[in-house]
Amino acid sequence: MRIFFILIYFFTLLTSYSQQGGKETSAANSFTWYPFTGSANIHSVLNSFSKPLQYNPALNTITFFHQASVTYSSYPSTTLTAKGAVVAMISTNFGQTWDSACVWSDNNLLAKNPQGAVYNPPGNTNPVNAYLVGCGPVLNSIGNYSGNWYASKQMVSASFNSTISAAPGAVQFMPNTLPYGALSKHDKSWSSFTSTNDGKVRSVSILAANANATTNIGFGLRGALIETGNFNAGNFNWTADSIIPPTTLRSDGTKQLYSTPLMAWNQSGTVGYLVFIGSRSGASLSNQGWQPIIYKTNNSGGSWALTTGIDFNTNTIANNYIKGHIAGVTTNTALKLPYFNTNEGIGLTVDNHDNLHIATTIASTKSNHMDSLEYAKDFLIQGELYKWSHIPGETPYLYDFIGDGNIMGCALIDSLSSEAPGSISSAPGYSYNPWDPDPSNNNNKVTSGSRIQLSRTEDGKFILFTWAESDTNFTLNSAKWNELPNVRVRTLSIIPNYGISNEIGVSNAGVPSPSNIFVRNRAMFHYAAPVTQTAAIQINTLSIMLPITVSNSLPYSQLTASTHWFAGARLNFDTFFPWPNPILSIKDNGAKEVLNNTHVFPNPAQDILYISTNEKNEFEAAIIYNNLGQKIKEEKIIFENNIALMKTYDLPNGLYILNLKTHEQISFSKHFIIAR
Repeated sequence: MRIFFILIYFFTLLTSYSQQGGKETSAANSFTWYPFTGSANIHSVLNSFSKPLQYNPALNTITFFHQASVTYSSYPSTTLTAKGAVVAMISTNFGQTWDSACVWSDNNLLAKNPQGAVYNPPGNTNPVNAYLVGCGPVLNSIGNYSGNWYASKQMVSASFNSTISAAPGAVQFMPNTLPYGALSKHDKSWSSFTSTNDGKVRSVSILAANANATTNIGFGLRGALIETGNFNAGNFNWTADSIIPPTTLRSDGTKQLYSTPLMAWNQSGTVGYLVFIGSRSGASLSNQGWQPIIYKTNNSGGSWALTTGIDFNTNTIANNYIKGHIAGVTTNTALKLPYFNTNEGIGLTVDNHDNLHIATTIASTKSNHMDSLEYAKDFLIQGELYKWSHIPGETPYLYDFIGDGNIMGCALIDSLSSEAPGSISSAPGYSYNPWDPDPSNNNNKVTSGSRIQLSRTEDGKFILFTWAESDTNFTLNSAKWNELPNVRVRTLSIIPNYGISNEIGVSNAGVPSPSNIFVRNRAMFHYAAPVTQTAAIQINTLSIMLPITVSNSLPYSQLTASTHWFAGARLNFDTFFPWPNPILSIKDNGAKEVLNNTHVFPNPAQDILYISTNEKNEFEAAIIYNNLGQKIKEEKIIFENNIALMKTYDLPNGLYILNLKTHEQISFSKHFIIAR
């Protein structure tokens, strides 16, 4: 039996807040965007699951891997590789200046969707000892996926040039036809690139019969291959682990599985998660939709275990809330299948408790038939078909599912106002899509949706959510399509207990400048670095530096040169809205009862705070935190007649969190105010 155990602080309160007009409460934030490089076209940044932008805290280095522009001269070079060479941009001063280094170029193999980071030996702080490492799929001369490229280059000044490295193992091609090379057959290594403190880099790709097939049978999707790269005796080596998830099968025998697996690791590289979106074998009722199938490792990838995951069939506050905001399947309105919507992006990260975070929007599954689980339901509004009805209570809500894969909690982060317009002529929103059609490809367009991204501070104590949405007061005919995207960001505090920050607009904050007018309302195809600087906690303000990019062209022409814009965004969060910790030990079945039987008074308080409980034997310590997560005091508590007291005369006016610890190290939180 899978267990979904959760406590959420007034879902409706946060929903109401997120739908009000004054969402952005930090007017002091403004960001300057700089054009720092360009590519031959926009196609290299279409995949929101790629990780081309990275920050390495040990070296204070930002890197961005991208396809070269048509004017870039790489070696070796032909007309073809002018579009398929990969360049790594490097900055050691948070984007003020940049160097560049070509890491991949081949006369016949064109790199696509590059991603990469800095490989850094454990404990190293000298960039000379580090390497640029990247990977991605390649196309052959007739435009078919033919395998994957893997490349590395030492980070020394002499290497910041347009010539690929000749070092052993620096440039490798892994074909998807025999002979396969160092790794087994795999395709599209374009997701979830990570670099961790154990001196390893990792990517994840798909296992499929034919990556170029146009049918489920021909494609033959089976699972994922995890690629791990590190140095061994002077050579850069790649090893692999394959994972085949148990899924529902369509009537043609193919797997009900999304084609891009996702992965996230803690900073030390010891705990990792691999997540498939699909229908798990044996699932029933509300669990049979496209939902996370989660694998976990506790030993740096030495072994992987399938977790129990999320159970939407249980009667919980969260389940009732989530299913209360989606529609039932067409043939049975009472049966609701939460649909983890990959079209708007899904973000993954791991926090300082080694818990997984899955950020996503939940749509309604159209049908529970085994051949149709990959289809979300449509809603007709003013002549347009949307995945949500966009009325109060039925908008795209951004959720964060939190836990160790076996015990999963959930938090509501925000509500989104728009969704991605269609890319093919028969798709809803196609006529509202501002990008130009490609006549050579059935007039298909590119499309930019929410592109939900997750980042964490280096210490994992704060999780940042970024997404793009349009103010539909200004879209064409007030449509709910993401025509005029701007990037938003919110932060989830992990310590001492979960709390959500105010929202900040990153691409449209402040007065427009000559630079950011090209990003304001044009924040297409953004990436946020998976790791940021450690947060600086000042008086009443949490400050985080987040590297972020936006890619577009003027006009929106998909086959002409694109510009990549960068901002080293200093985010100043001045408000956090607390709720009780959504992750509690499953062994404590009386946790909620203990919490409900414990009270603090008076509230607001002045010089003394009283704690009243019927569970006095449960508690051994009390800790007070301010609303930024700073520990103010900690002391043992002694109950007399079920009441204990704490002196608070030394606390200035403000909001505080009282954390009560049990003998089993389970924590309960109460919030109180000091007001004199």
